[in-house]
Amino acid sequence: MEKLTENPKSESGPQKKTEETVDMTQYKKRFEDAVADAQYMMIYASTNCPKEIKRYTIERLINARLRVENKEVISAKDEADFWIAYQEIWKLVKPATAESIKANLPLENTSASKLLGNIPVLSRWLGGGTISRARRTVNRYIVFTVFVLILLLILQIYWVIGNQLTTKLDEQLKAEADLSLQINKNQQEYNALEIRYKQNEIDSGSFKTNGTYTFYSSPDWERDTLENNFTKARLETDLESLKSQLERSSTILRIWSSPWDGFINKRSEEVDPIYNDKYAPQIESIDGQIEAINNQLRYDPDGTIAAEDLNSTLSPQLGIIAVQLSDLYAKNDELSLKEVEIKGLIEEIKNQLNDLAGDPNADESRKSALEVQSKELEAQLIDLEAIAAVNSDQRTRIRDDLSALAGASNADESRKSALEAQLKELEAQLTVLGASKAGIEGQMEEIKNQVSALSGDGNARKSRKDTLEAQLKDLEAQLADLATIKAVNGDQVQRLQSQSNGLTAQLVPPGQIVSQWTQDKERLTNEKKTLERQQLAAANRERSRQAQLAGQFVLVVLQGYVLPLLYGILGAGTSILRILSKQIEKVIYSEGAGIQHLLRISLGALAGIMVGWFSFLLPNESSSFLGSVSPLAIAFLVGYNIDLFFSMMDAALNKVNEMRQQTPPAIEKDDQVVVPQTASDLPSTQETKSEETPASETAG
Repeated sequence: MEKLTENPKSESGPQKKTEETVDMTQYKKRFEDAVADAQYMMIYASTNCPKEIKRYTIERLINARLRVENKEVISAKDEADFWIAYQEIWKLVKPATAESIKANLPLENTSASKLLGNIPVLSRWLGGGTISRARRTVNRYIVFTVFVLILLLILQIYWVIGNQLTTKLDEQLKAEADLSLQINKNQQEYNALEIRYKQNEIDSGSFKTNGTYTFYSSPDWERDTLENNFTKARLETDLESLKSQLERSSTILRIWSSPWDGFINKRSEEVDPIYNDKYAPQIESIDGQIEAINNQLRYDPDGTIAAEDLNSTLSPQLGIIAVQLSDLYAKNDELSLKEVEIKGLIEEIKNQLNDLAGDPNADESRKSALEVQSKELEAQLIDLEAIAAVNSDQRTRIRDDLSALAGASNADESRKSALEAQLKELEAQLTVLGASKAGIEGQMEEIKNQVSALSGDGNARKSRKDTLEAQLKDLEAQLADLATIKAVNGDQVQRLQSQSNGLTAQLVPPGQIVSQWTQDKERLTNEKKTLERQQLAAANRERSRQAQLAGQFVLVVLQGYVLPLLYGILGAGTSILRILSKQIEKVIYSEGAGIQHLLRISLGALAGIMVGWFSFLLPNESSSFLGSVSPLAIAFLVGYNIDLFFSMMDAALNKVNEMRQQTPPAIEKDDQVVVPQTASDLPSTQETKSEETPASETAG
């Protein structure tokens, strides 16, 4: 300093004079700070150091403080004494320093006093609040560590939930695939059984006769398909339940990974068309077939029109046969009636012949009986005619009453109805009386014929007998001819009936057509449900796969990067709190250590990331939380003891460098590279130098 002031003739004199003034000002400020620091160390040594403080040391420090406070000029001797005393007091308090002592004293206002101390109401309680710089630093790192811990817990819980959801979704996807395979196998067994039954029915000829399969309603089919249908219903129920669980798991997993969804997932509306294009044409075709069947059922609900179309070639033939059969049946009926008539005539002629063949006394007795019978019939006939007359009069009277009531009001409707009922009853009685009268008259006519035959002489009786016998033969011949004609007609009826039965067997009944339509509709509906189930399963599987992929992406990021980083920072923060605790206990904390703490936080984060990278190189035996504890625990330990970690890295790098330096150099010999294996294989330095020394130098 004095040398600079003694050279005013220098070209840069004014500039150096300014620098000298600045340096002197800074020096004075530092000296005053040193005097103030000495007072703190003196107080600390007086209360905490077990060693005795020399009196002259305290006097020199106090003397320097007084001179500074009084702004007196300090001589060189006084300044030298101060610095000697300063060194002595520093030796007493070390490792503590003036800075660390001040940092542990509550000399600064708290944040609350700074913010609220100016408020009159609160200044009484908060205006005098003080805190040390060490305590403030500790509070800051406590808040930072607690924040990192809370964030780590949140992310760790988030990771555990995502890992469980991903694992559960993977298990459900595998179970869904297994159930789908079982359902397909069950359907194949059902189809094989159905094909076997159809083949049996085709082989038996029943299908050709009926035009449709009838085994669906048979007990054998129900027995053989009972277990298959039960298994199918159970599997479909399990599959629906699993789909519901799968949809919920996928939804929860998509919600869980929603913050990351945009990085990897496609939207469902962008994915579903892929599967719609695959299944939609088949479903659309089945819908068209079902709609066609529904239209047929609406247009022809009982299948009559379709049956007529199918049977259009057979119906005319059946009609012709039906007409022929009708004619034959009518002829047979006529022949039967004529046969009955002829038999009646034959029986009558036989009776007359029997009567003619009797003796005269018997004839008289027979004749008397017939006359008595004729009189009885005449009496009955008179009675019937009287009853018929009464009924006829009553009928006329009722008709007159009905004519009178034709324009009557509604009040006489009941009487009109009663008269009409009586009229119908009388007409029925008159009809019966007429039939009875005709029967009695016929009997009377027959009795008259018999009486007339019994009244003749012998020649007349003989002539009558011959006539009757001739008539009997003629009638018997006619009866034989009728029997022959009936036999021929019977054969024709049998032949036509057989043809009709054959053609009828080829006809397709309307009910069978409707049944076939219903079966086809049910089969198409089942196929549609199967395709829709496959379509939905494929879409759910794709959405679940995307959700699972997004979840795995998030889990890998958290497990490999974020969680090790936070664990490393948490370990470094814990280490800093422990270091601060020791520094405050030993009163060695200083503001200069804050840079080291920040560096330790940065190095802890870097070490945690490195541990996460190393974990990818290790075999991953388990994707559960326990499988990831070891790398995370290592990240925390590395962050906590960062010095040991980087010391090990430095040692490893030094070892590698030493190994590289110990590697012997390669020697070229006769265009070949020879690597010496031991030190004895290397040529000596003198030999090398002698080989490389020129001949001229050797001669010199």
